[in-house]
Amino acid sequence: MTRSVVDVIGYAAATMTTISFLPQLIRVVKLKSARDISLGMFLIFSVGTLGWLVYGVLSHSAPVWWRMPLR
Repeated sequence: MTRSVVDVIGYAAATMTTISFLPQLIRVVKLKSARDISLGMFLIFSVGTLGWLVYGVLSHSAPVWWRMPLR
């Protein structure tokens, strides 16, 4: 597999896992209730996602931390 194919897989995986909780968040906002959400799961997921972000920035891994080039 070429490096660019591996990077595309990485970008796709990073994007999907980072935005995966948005449908639930939108539902909570619409219903104005978070009654059916496990607080523990949401906190662990949020901290884990933040951990990936920090890891991506520190390791300069573009698929993990999608950074826009400064021009």
